[in-house]
Amino acid sequence: GNNHFFRLYGQLLGKLHFNSRRSLREYTLFDQWNEGEIYQSDFSLVDEHLLKKWFMYIEQIESFEKTTNSYGLIHNDLHLDNFLMTKQKEFILYDFSKAKYHWYTYDIAVTIFHIIESYQPEDKQQFLEHCLLSFMEGYLSESSLDEGWEEQIQFFLDFYQLFKQIEEIVRYDPLKLHTS
Repeated sequence: GNNHFFRLYGQLLGKLHFNSRRSLREYTLFDQWNEGEIYQSDFSLVDEHLLKKWFMYIEQIESFEKTTNSYGLIHNDLHLDNFLMTKQKEFILYDFSKAKYHWYTYDIAVTIFHIIESYQPEDKQQFLEHCLLSFMEGYLSESSLDEGWEEQIQFFLDFYQLFKQIEEIVRYDPLKLHTS
């Protein structure tokens, strides 16, 4: 059932990170974690309280160690609409438009964020623990992570929520509302 699916889902991301780790070249084509996306945006419309939080997170992220087991090329958008599953239970992955260099735990957090968003279960916490267990079992069967990865995933889940909040503000374009 669901557990099996989440295990496969985790395996998919684990395989991706495993292969990313084997690439010894850094491709300048892809942004580093703090480039692109909203990082160079105008933050003047962002509430001071949110900004303070944002810079606290950024400072903490900058202190994270970059090892071959923790940092590399990630998908950055592995939600349920970005892959197909064949009858043979094989994944066909697409939409690499947001790929960049970042911590693997961030990619996991982004994926989990999308899972939670698309399911909206009654009890998110219980669901999260349930699916996360299967997901991480699958992931770790394909790839390893540095110590402290659990805390880092939780940290990045919180960070990503803030990221999405700020993204909405900086990408908001009042002119778009008047054009139909």
